Amino acid sequence: MKIFNLSCLFFICYFIVLSCRPNNNSSKSSPNKNQKSSSSNPSRVLHGDYIIYNDSIYFNQKSDTAFSYKFIADTSKLFLLSKILVYQGNSLYQKIDANKSIYLKEFRLVDWNFDGFKDISVLNESGSGGRSYWIWLFNPKKCNYVYNEELSQIWGLEQDTISSYIVHHFRNGAAEENWDTLKFVNGKLEYVKGLYQQRYSDLKGNQWKKQTRHFNKNNKWVEVVDSLFENY
Repeated sequence: MKIFNLSCLFFICYFIVLSCRPNNNSSKSSPNKNQKSSSSNPSRVLHGDYIIYNDSIYFNQKSDTAFSYKFIADTSKLFLLSKILVYQGNSLYQKIDANKSIYLKEFRLVDWNFDGFKDISVLNESGSGGRSYWIWLFNPKKCNYVYNEELSQIWGLEQDTISSYIVHHFRNGAAEENWDTLKFVNGKLEYVKGLYQQRYSDLKGNQWKKQTRHFNKNNKWVEVVDSLFENY
């Protein structure tokens, strides 16, 4: 049954991409035109089913319906990402006016909302507290990418791919750590559960770890607090 469902999902995704194919041709340069010449370049990085080359991303399969992406970033202006050009084949499909400051030129395709479509993810900042991203989610109904304010700039954004959760994992020094678990339900981001962890010492020098959990039980929000003795 699971195999059947996965097959159906693949067919639906492929059909939607075909239906989004534009009829116009663009004279602007597409990352696909550089695919052959970049095959032996050391800056060419493989990530699953797509390849990152310089400031462009393209999928491994050769198809005139596959998307490819070109990121227009100016490093002379404190790493400013001005535009994202989305191509389908060699035709310009969508131009995104980003105008976002970025930490590094790190571009990825990540299915953040677990709907089967890869989303555009650009590193915003990185530090000891975690990472944050600029995120454009793919809208399969309108066949375009839409900027998502809820996920963008959240510190410590991670994924639980087993449970299809988005985790906001934030560390405030060595003493405090927080995990907020979120999930997209009917296209909306909802809070699922949370864990707040503190470490401290008592007057006798004993080391303790306090964990505060929040979760929904029988349609009621519950708080559970545990204190763990950590002396070895």
